[in-house]
This record gives sequence, C-alpha cells and structure tokens, in this order.
Amino acid sequence: MRTILGALGLAGFYVLFFGAFAVLWLVCAVDRLLPLPTPWPRTVSALARRQRWCVARLRAAGAVPDDAVVTTWSVTPFRAGEALRSSLATIDLQWERGDDRGCIAAVAKLSPRGGSLANRAIYVLQGNHQREVGFYRRLAADAPAPRVYWARATGLTGHQCILMERLPAPVEHREEDGCPVAAATRALEQLARFHAAVWGREDRFPPPLPDVAIRFFASLAPGRRRRTLRHLARQSWRQGNTPQTVIHGDARVGNVLFPNRGEDAPVLIDWQALRWGRGAFDVAYFIALSLRAQDRREHELQLLERYHRALVAGGVADYDLDALREDYRHAQVMVGSVLVLPFLSGEITADAEAEARAVAGGVVWTKRLVEVAMDLDASWLEDRYGVTRAELRDALRDALLDPPRLNRGARLVANHLRESGEITALLG
Repeated sequence: MRTILGALGLAGFYVLFFGAFAVLWLVCAVDRLLPLPTPWPRTVSALARRQRWCVARLRAAGAVPDDAVVTTWSVTPFRAGEALRSSLATIDLQWERGDDRGCIAAVAKLSPRGGSLANRAIYVLQGNHQREVGFYRRLAADAPAPRVYWARATGLTGHQCILMERLPAPVEHREEDGCPVAAATRALEQLARFHAAVWGREDRFPPPLPDVAIRFFASLAPGRRRRTLRHLARQSWRQGNTPQTVIHGDARVGNVLFPNRGEDAPVLIDWQALRWGRGAFDVAYFIALSLRAQDRREHELQLLERYHRALVAGGVADYDLDALREDYRHAQVMVGSVLVLPFLSGEITADAEAEARAVAGGVVWTKRLVEVAMDLDASWLEDRYGVTRAELRDALRDALLDPPRLNRGARLVANHLRESGEITALLG
C-alpha cells in the first residue's frame, strides 16, 4: 500500500511539475514578445535611464544622504562572458552636500536576458530569483554576503532587481586553476559561521524540499544504468535534506570574492540555490568543485576539522566531528547526483562566450566529481547504499557520456569528454 501511495504521489508531482512548467513557459513567451510591466528597470539599459529611481533606493538605504546632490552617474554592463545566469552592471555615483563629498560603487543584478524559453521557465519554476531576494531581505545580516541596498522579485515572470555594494578590487580564483588551500580554509570558515548563526532556527525560510520532490528529481537520472543513479540520488538527498541549517547551495570558489586585504573576510555571492539542509553539503560541494584532486586528497580532513572548529566557535555544541565526517560522505554522493540530473545542470546563458565558459566549467566540475566518486571508500559505499564501485563507475559513464537531449549544456560537456577521452582515462 505504501508503495502504491508513493507511486501515486510521484505521478501527481509529475503532473503538477510539467503543468506548472507549461504555464510558466507560456508566461515567459508572452513576456519576451510583449514585456510585462515591472516596478523596476528590467534591463541594464533601462537602469541607466532611471537615475532618479535608483538614487531614491540608495537614499532610502542610507547610502546617499537625503539632501545630497548627485554630481556624476554612470551604469556599465559587465563584459560578455562574465555573467552566466544574470544580467549584471556596475553603478558609479558621486554626490556633494556642502563641503562633503562621497561616492557609491554598486552592482545591479537583474534576471537573465538570454537562453531558451525552456531554461527560462525552469529558472522561474525553481524560484531562484525569489530565494535570492528573500535571502537578502531576511538572512543576509547573518551571512558573509555583500551589503544590499534594495532587492525585489516577481513570481511568474522571474524578474529580479538587486542593488548591492561593490567590493573594492576583490580577488577571484579561477575554478579551472583550483582554489588555494589557504583561501579554501577561509571560505569554509565563513560558511561555518553562517551555518552556526542560523543553525536550527525556527524560521523555515526557505522551506526544505519535500520527499516527493526528491523522488521526482531522482527519477530523472539519465543513462542505461539509471537505476543505480536514482537510488544514490534518492537515498543521499533524503539523508542530507534533514533541516539542520540554511545552506548556500552553490558554494564554490567561483561564487566567493576574496578581499585584497588580509584582515577582511571572504564574501559569498549568488544565493539563488539557498535552501534548508545539512551544512556538510556546502562543504562537500565547495571542496569537490573548487579544489584540484591532489589538494583535496591531501587536505580534505584538515578542511573538515577547520570547518567544524568554526561551527563550535559559533555556538554549535551538539554536532561532533565524527557526525560531520559521516554527513560529508553522504553529501559527496549528493553533489555528484546534482550535476548529472537534468533541469539542475543546464546553465542559462546570456551569450556565446558565456556558454563556452559554462561548458568549460562543466568539464572541470565533471572531472573533479568523477575523481571524488572514485575516491569514495568502497566498503562504506556498499554498506550504506548497496552499490559497488564498479556499479557506480558504469552508471556515471553512461550518464555523463549520454545525457538527455533536452539538456544542451550537458550534451556539449559530454561531447568534449568523449572526444578528449578524459572520462575513459578517469573511469577506465
């Protein structure tokens, strides 16, 4: 009976998901043909024409004095390839008030302009824009995040506008080069401080994923041996979805800005994947995608210890290091399943250069995740999941080299891996 009810629940979720997708696809199509009105600028060019609107928001946030006169104003879009999932621009403003002078350096983050209607509808359906705006309005005070002056989002059309501070000349480490271990340590300590600050709080924003959603996404696993991946995804996500703290969800070195002064702390950006879960997911995600395999293997335990030490310093007293290590192993399985599932790994690209950058990043991430998977303790994997290393290897090879046709980004990555022979070298 329980199996039948579960199957009916999953079937119902399929109907709801694809029904909602169809409605959102239609709304996004109408919005693209005949832009629906929003109370804020939708594009960088519109923002450049709305000086009075923008200055009013900065005044309300206390960034510009009420009686100050704005003397210079400029809006500059990010260069091609710099933004994958959003339209971004810098705002430079100078003001005068008597003998006082001041300036504001800000960043405006708007919703993505490019990409297919399907990707757009999925973006809206995932609620990325609403989660990020909700984070900045409700949780950012406890987080290593930029100061936000103003943030709003729509529901059905997926538009957002976020005005935030621009950090002076931050250091950004290229993901393909790997994050230095010292920088990784600082980033994980910042994550631990945030996790500790919101650990077990009563406010359930954002809500955890329901079990039926986990089973739904697990059912989408690709490849001839998809049963193995479905099982791994379903079980690991049930393990890691227990509400423990609020997690970033996309914590990797590409979303960390490191200060150019040693005494300042790193700042995390792009909080669109925010959700409730176990903090070990952020740790496993960061280590797997940000560090080269050699650095990961050599410093993994040390990084876990530093993260745990920062958790304890932040007031978490009922979570020992052994529990973290166990959660971390499950989270490694979770991370691997996230990036082979369709709908979760397709980038919304703004232009050809951004697409090429996303594919290059996908190749790096895939190789690192395969290395993590092959480094999992075989006896632990078989004991916890009933899956052998050989079964995991075969399932990964099938999924990574033959992803669903609708997942264009994953197929471009697969073509590169197939032609270069890199996956064969890693998986045999």
